Amino acid sequence: MSPSASSPAPPQDAHPTALSHTDDAVTLLIARQPVFDLGDRLVAYELRYRADGAWEHTLGANPDQLSPEVFATTLLGIGVQELTGGSLAFLDFPEQQLREGTWRLFAPEELAIGLPNSVRPTPEVVHACREIVAAGYTLALGDFRFQPEYEPLLALQPIVKVDALAHPPGDLAGIVAQLRAYGVRLLAERVETEEMHRLCRTLGFVLFQGYFYASPETVARREPPLAQLTIMRLLNMLRYPEISDAELDEAFSNDPALCYKLLRLANNAGTGQRGIESIGHAIRLVGRDMLHRWLALLLVSSLIGESGTRGELALQAMTRARFCELLYGRGRGGHDAGSAFTVGLLSLLDAMMRMSMTDVLSHVDLASDVRGALLLRSGPLAEPLALAEANERMHVDTMRHLAQRHTLSLREVGQLQLAAMRWARERLLPGL
Repeated sequence: MSPSASSPAPPQDAHPTALSHTDDAVTLLIARQPVFDLGDRLVAYELRYRADGAWEHTLGANPDQLSPEVFATTLLGIGVQELTGGSLAFLDFPEQQLREGTWRLFAPEELAIGLPNSVRPTPEVVHACREIVAAGYTLALGDFRFQPEYEPLLALQPIVKVDALAHPPGDLAGIVAQLRAYGVRLLAERVETEEMHRLCRTLGFVLFQGYFYASPETVARREPPLAQLTIMRLLNMLRYPEISDAELDEAFSNDPALCYKLLRLANNAGTGQRGIESIGHAIRLVGRDMLHRWLALLLVSSLIGESGTRGELALQAMTRARFCELLYGRGRGGHDAGSAFTVGLLSLLDAMMRMSMTDVLSHVDLASDVRGALLLRSGPLAEPLALAEANERMHVDTMRHLAQRHTLSLREVGQLQLAAMRWARERLLPGL
């Protein structure tokens, strides 16, 4: 299986993140970044890894020094499917693992074998790559710069990754023209903006990896769609205890589809109860705290639409929310875990709605500490969000510093992140 025009099922968990797996004193940090096709569909994740703790000290975090047994056992222990939700995983294999066939422990449909640019195309490496392709795996050449010695590998028609930030646009055009003659598929790496995304599409790249999806261009000030405005209005009303159930009932009644979803939620919450009598009855049965949380989740999930990038952002936001909540739930933050949840959940609304965060928050009346964390990244609620963001980009020094402030090890951070991913996956199943 390879990334192609066919779109996989929605990812079970889908955002870049750093996880950890520990064996004795060893922690292997694993990060992932989504790969999109020309239709903005999620087709794969790239998995990256580095050692921390004892390995970092003794091995200099050099993956090629990891034994094939430790390398494979670590990934198999976590589970590739657990990291990708069923999408294809791009994973660089150091030369030793290529030659020793460690990749055979994974199924062709779950893994694309990456050749790092540090690995030279020796006869042994070329032979291993031919075996990889013959066995039905996808081969990918990383951070590629053309040299004649790579022609035996290009003849295998792999996916070729090109660093979009490392070359001026004119040079990129020449690289694309040269490589397309070999019939390869081109993947643009480090695509950080929508402008760069458009350029790479124009040049002939068919796969795109980077953080462009999380920072789309902000359009001129505009109103959110009506459905989102209704949810935002209800979120605002729930901030004030003096708002009556009758007023909430009236606000819900303006949106029949939202009423239906509330009734379904109330049915689930009211196991053993008689039938729901009214919207007001449903509100009382659910409770205002749960109602606020449900509406916030509904706001994010309603923005997914048909775009794979929007779906990725929604999953990322929900994972951030749960991670922030779990961090405070350990009793080390001294702050309301529900507020931490809200900060994480709303932290990507500007990218999802293509509005500035200032404009987004003009429609939602939030507590000052929540607003400060979202707009200024200040205050106690900003810390769990900062740790979540460092986690996503594998900024290990920042991760370690922030984790220590909460008396957490990187291993524990990874465990919280994995739990948050699972939670987000369950909440974004159809029927939320």
